[in-house]
Amino acid sequence: INGKPYYRYVVEKGIGLYRLSLNFNVSQEQILEANPKLRKTGLQYGATILIPVAQTEMEKVTADPVAVVEDTTTVDTIEVIELPIYSTQVVDTPEVPVMAEMPKIAAVTEVLLDQDSILLDTTQRDTIRLAIMLPLQAVAAKRTANMERFVDFYLGALIAIYEAQQAGTYMEIHTYDVGKQTTIESVISSDKWTAVDAIIGPAYRQQIAQVSTIAQEQGAWMMVPFFSDVDATYKNPRLLQFNPSSKTEAEVFAQYVADHAESVNCVVIQPRAGEAVPTSVKLVHEALTKHEVPMTTTTIRDILTDSLSNALVADKENIIIFNTEKYANLNLLIPHLQKCMKNYKIRLYSRYSWQQDEVDLPQIYTSIFRDQVTSPMEYKQIYQRYFDSKPLAQYPRYDLLGYDLTKHLIAILQAESDASVEEIWNGAQSVIQYQPSSTHAGYENQQISVIRK
Repeated sequence: INGKPYYRYVVEKGIGLYRLSLNFNVSQEQILEANPKLRKTGLQYGATILIPVAQTEMEKVTADPVAVVEDTTTVDTIEVIELPIYSTQVVDTPEVPVMAEMPKIAAVTEVLLDQDSILLDTTQRDTIRLAIMLPLQAVAAKRTANMERFVDFYLGALIAIYEAQQAGTYMEIHTYDVGKQTTIESVISSDKWTAVDAIIGPAYRQQIAQVSTIAQEQGAWMMVPFFSDVDATYKNPRLLQFNPSSKTEAEVFAQYVADHAESVNCVVIQPRAGEAVPTSVKLVHEALTKHEVPMTTTTIRDILTDSLSNALVADKENIIIFNTEKYANLNLLIPHLQKCMKNYKIRLYSRYSWQQDEVDLPQIYTSIFRDQVTSPMEYKQIYQRYFDSKPLAQYPRYDLLGYDLTKHLIAILQAESDASVEEIWNGAQSVIQYQPSSTHAGYENQQISVIRK
């Protein structure tokens, strides 16, 4: 065409843009330039596309590129995540934009590729079948930092899976790129879905109930990594909720304050007229009342007029409890609290999420993560060997979160009894102990600590 040679290539099942670029020794952008429609439609199974002939391949025709994975179908993404030592399933919807350059998710294609890698016999009885449902957005036109955190989580999960396989556990991994608009019906349409032993995800609240019901029907474990307040509608007795509920957090904090009641004064900031108080804050108030913790109250106006001293106690540590879940709402108030620190001991009851902000006050909060996080040497070596990027977040690290939760889930699946789920498990970044939840039929991690900073 216009003096340039091209291959006519019929798109195979399971092939992705990244894999085609490798097989034909051309860039993804060159393929897209030759086929502009791909930017809107993505690769379509059975469609014929043009692929430029590489300069070094002018006399060599590579007409039959083959995906490494033996059995791949598609659901919700065009770019199949190919792991040579795993069996993967990825779901496909036709109208997904293709990226010109794949970000680090593409690196997962070649992850853990050793000369001694093998394709698993998934009919073997002791094979663990794990479904991972995350918004990896492998073919998104533009990736956000939040998307990258899910990729980090996935990379850590892969390392946990790799370690399990090196220790002799056969793993069959089904990876589903499940976005916010993905219909769960399209994901579970595969016949192989019925064989999974456990599910990690999904990441969107509106999808959890449906997946929980399906997991319950199959007797599969379900790990919910990113939500704290999973309610009674999730009836799966094998649902694992990593984030403690707001009720549990409030209870742990109130118990801590009650144990130090002689040296602590809790100052509760009353809401403005008509102001809605977040449920998590209400639960803190209720827990403090339940434990009979003495409290004084004041208003934001008292703080702004420098009259807060009326509620403070000179010989105790004054814990200030605001009616907000966002640190940004306190920007105007922090300087007034700092003035009071000249004569009083003040500590702000904060949130773990506030640690990314510059909080210029002593704090007290609850956390499910260790104070000091050091990834194991083996983990570092595997990460550095297979991934050329650095984790997006430093604390907590989402890759270590994926590693801890997946490794623990595999240990539960390997155990002979469901009772093992309640045993304390020490991870790289978290200590986990699941106990029966008070809000739903499954389990909730209740290894939560009070941190003073």
